[in-house]
Amino acid sequence: MTDNIDRSVCRAVYEDGAYKVTGLTVNEDISRLKFDVKFSKDGAVLERKAFDGRGVQRPVPDKIKPHIGTTFGYVFHLSQKQVWEQPKQDALIPDWQERLSSIRDRFHSDLDIAAGCGPFDGGCLLVAGALQSVIGGDLVVLIRQNGFAEHAAVLKDGQLWDFDGPLPPAQFIMRFNENEHAACAGFRPLNDENDLMDAREIADNSLQDRLARLFEEVLPDIALERKSPQEYLQEHSPS
Repeated sequence: MTDNIDRSVCRAVYEDGAYKVTGLTVNEDISRLKFDVKFSKDGAVLERKAFDGRGVQRPVPDKIKPHIGTTFGYVFHLSQKQVWEQPKQDALIPDWQERLSSIRDRFHSDLDIAAGCGPFDGGCLLVAGALQSVIGGDLVVLIRQNGFAEHAAVLKDGQLWDFDGPLPPAQFIMRFNENEHAACAGFRPLNDENDLMDAREIADNSLQDRLARLFEEVLPDIALERKSPQEYLQEHSPS
């Protein structure tokens, strides 16, 4: 179904706290439906309307509904060509790199020795988990245009966080693409069953806990009362 979504004439605008997308076309059997979709800032579908070739509104087919959300990644891809939020927001913590300098060597050394990776080459899920335990928020993944998960981050109060610090989503994705020569187009919630499987192979609760303690050193002003990875999993596991 994803291959039948035509985004070539898709247009987006940020307005009234939501991303409004027009021109999305879906091939449904022998017909073509055009959609107007409204997304929240975190990618949730707030509203969707389907129109036939004559502009008459039609019911949204049930089998299409789950795939409409994949367009949100493309919406962020468009953000590299147009300005939605203006003026550009400043980083939440402008002295992030200065703060990080006091723990950088210890952080990299522990990750390298214990897991054989760094924050951007295999250890992103460990880093995101450590950050989440300190600041709260939700685990998300940056995705390519086809929905494939590339990198883990934390969504907290409208900002995305990783080892390089927090930024608004569009700026965060641009920074990651530039620094890592990637082609991410958006983000979505982490799928525990399918995303970043290689990163899951190096899961280490004790390492994540040590990394979290380092983040606590540089984030004393926003750190929450932290729970261990085991306690967090117990609270968020299905009953």
